[in-house]
Amino acid sequence: MKSYVVLAPPPARKAGVPDALRFLFVKDGFSWPALFFPFLWMLSRRLFLAAAIYIVLSAVLVALSDTIGTPALAALVALRLGLGFLGNDMRRHFLARRGYVEIGSATGVSRDEAEIRFFMNRRDDEPDAATPIARPPAAPGPVIGLFPSAEAAR
Repeated sequence: MKSYVVLAPPPARKAGVPDALRFLFVKDGFSWPALFFPFLWMLSRRLFLAAAIYIVLSAVLVALSDTIGTPALAALVALRLGLGFLGNDMRRHFLARRGYVEIGSATGVSRDEAEIRFFMNRRDDEPDAATPIARPPAAPGPVIGLFPSAEAAR
């Protein structure tokens, strides 16, 4: 069975598109397309900054392979393996920066089965997106040390 992380989008800008239809299911684990076709995989997932960095790093490593040989090619293979192992994590990170919020997980043999299981187990009163947690206001006065409230109580 495959495991997926469910991400809720930021509030809809367009009226008439329910947020539940815009949920993303991002696979947990190794990404074979990111290993074999990293540049195309990044472009298809809208990871443009990561694709640009990948092209620059690959070009530098290929240029270095002429001078230092095998270590540069080994670094290129390590870069591709790293993208295979961390590609989906990188995608979740970039989606979180765009405002997507992790609301749960789902498992299934395929992505379709995971979606069905997620929506079948979901209550009707659950919100489509998690509300951000508000931080309490900062304590007045100077902050000295790691525990300023303990010092103020003495």
